[in-house]
Amino acid sequence: MKTTKTSVVTKSVLALAAVASLNAFAGPKPAPAPAACAACDSAPFSGSLSVDYASSLLFRGIDLGNNVLSTGLNVSVPLGEGFSLSLGSTVARGFSARHSRNGDRGNFEWNTYSAGLNYDAGGVKVGLVYNQYDNLNGGRNDFANNSFNEVGVTVAATAGPVDVGAAVYRDLMNDSWYTQASVGTSIEVTSFLKLVPSVVAGYGFSNYYDLSSSNSSTDGFTHFATNLAAPIKITKNATLTPYASWNLTGDHRAENPSNSQLIGGVKFSVGF
Repeated sequence: MKTTKTSVVTKSVLALAAVASLNAFAGPKPAPAPAACAACDSAPFSGSLSVDYASSLLFRGIDLGNNVLSTGLNVSVPLGEGFSLSLGSTVARGFSARHSRNGDRGNFEWNTYSAGLNYDAGGVKVGLVYNQYDNLNGGRNDFANNSFNEVGVTVAATAGPVDVGAAVYRDLMNDSWYTQASVGTSIEVTSFLKLVPSVVAGYGFSNYYDLSSSNSSTDGFTHFATNLAAPIKITKNATLTPYASWNLTGDHRAENPSNSQLIGGVKFSVGF
């Protein structure tokens, strides 16, 4: 019995030695796959492309044109630590300009360009922005003669179901100020449909393109707007958004065709 046990142990040792010898001459083992990198799968930027039709285009209470078709591109580049860079451009064309510098209203033409540095602190987002507006046709001599630009600070915060926004802009052309405040919310109707009501108010300081008939006031409200949008999620990245806006002209916009105006439109956007 003792001899048998020794023989079994000896055979086991020899078998293990043979396996080890084969592994030794089999060549180096492949290196293990590196651990998954979360940052490697994330895109270096994100953004959206959009096409928008509006029955009229109001810029801070000024009626610029009717039946306006706009195309837009917005890109956001993360910089780390909550910071991001945003770039945007919009080209708007309409069938009828409300005003014209050359006496012929003709087609409406309006381009915008923007760049911003943003910081996301969780529930609060702060942005430093630069905007340029090219008013190619549809404006008055005293409003945006060809083009104008501005710098501003924007703040957006979420408090429960309520979204609050505020902004202040310094116009670099006529040395004036524009401020805006908004309040809104988002109501989920179904998994693919939301209702987004909001209200917006604008106020101009230091004769911010004052179009009042008396032209005597340097400060005053530009407009009040009540908006309702209904984003419809078509695919993972595509959204169709019908919207309506009721605008009330402020003291600075007394030359508008009417004191109140209802605007409707629809926007199609694709994210990437």
